[in-house]
Amino acid sequence: MKSLTNRRREAIAGYCFTAPAMLGFLFFILIPTGAVLILSLFDWDLVGEPLFIGLTNFKQLFTSASFINTLKVTGLYVLINIPPQYILAMFFALFLKRITKGQTALRTLILIPWITTPIAISVVAKWLLNEKMGLINYYFGLLGWGPVNFFSAGNALFTVAAVNIWQYVGFSALLFYIGMQNISEDYYEAAEIDGANGGKKFLYITLPLLKPTILYQMVTGVINSFQVFDTVYGMTRGGPGEATNVFYYAVYMEAFQFLNMGYGAAMCTVLFLILLVITAVQMYMFRDKD
Repeated sequence: MKSLTNRRREAIAGYCFTAPAMLGFLFFILIPTGAVLILSLFDWDLVGEPLFIGLTNFKQLFTSASFINTLKVTGLYVLINIPPQYILAMFFALFLKRITKGQTALRTLILIPWITTPIAISVVAKWLLNEKMGLINYYFGLLGWGPVNFFSAGNALFTVAAVNIWQYVGFSALLFYIGMQNISEDYYEAAEIDGANGGKKFLYITLPLLKPTILYQMVTGVINSFQVFDTVYGMTRGGPGEATNVFYYAVYMEAFQFLNMGYGAAMCTVLFLILLVITAVQMYMFRDKD
């Protein structure tokens, strides 16, 4: 009887500890997601009565040239943002691991861009990269180079990606560094005895044992790239034309500028499905084959 009472107490304590997380998941993720799915089946402008239209919003989406362009722009943004960011982050992490003096100060410095708000960074970057009055083009002029239009149709998306990489590469490097710190030095010592050089140790020890960290970074990085908004809003507003009209900015315009709430919800639903598929593929690729 006493053991049963103890079990009940443990069960109640467990429920009490997990309740805040479960309630947060329910009210901030599950219910809003369900509301978006339902709203995608309606035509609503925030003023009149919602009108049920079934799958019409989705039919319009996939016949819209603007939406197809948004998918292409967002996909390209992911491709030019993720690989350079994580390659640079890996180099920074290896550098952090090698140095002994000033490591704490350097770790703090590389995190400063990450803790700065994206909108503030984008506004400053827009001024620095301005074709006529920007500081970067001023120094280009001193070197005898012509001014560069960083916000032309061909350059704008790469400029946004570069600013985003600069902001988040330090945080990514720190995650890789923490992952490397958890790898036992015994593996490296054994590899040295077998005659392995630095490159082989990185390929056959560091990379395989960093797989959980790489998976986490890839999943969150792709999701964050698909959801980029602040940098685009602060620097280009989706322009010029639709050159930087990424997914979240397109949703913002449809839902809150044009008041097509149902259409915007349909876009969010499609994005959710895209990210679900991409995440599942990533999880499969990084699965433990052992």
